[in-house]
Amino acid sequence: MAIYNIEYFFSNSGSRNEVRTRVINIFLKELAGKGKGSLQTKYFYFIEKLTSGNRIYLERPANLHNGFDFLINVENVNFSKTAKVKIILHIIIFLMI
Repeated sequence: MAIYNIEYFFSNSGSRNEVRTRVINIFLKELAGKGKGSLQTKYFYFIEKLTSGNRIYLERPANLHNGFDFLINVENVNFSKTAKVKIILHIIIFLMI
């Protein structure tokens, strides 16, 4: 599996459509994998650093397999009761900043 760790700041200036377009344009630059397991590619976009030193990151692809799906995570923080569930609420991350 090819893993790419990318430091990137997604600006939230402009309209919602402009922000969405910027994010999608970055995702479109990704190299596609050639299948599942060891043939897939995984991207981690580190987008913000918290006062604790942990970073907020987007993980692509997410387990939904819906094209432009991604998970929002925080390093060293497990928001779920089971390791299988990693959906994070934006409000929790907002409160940590």
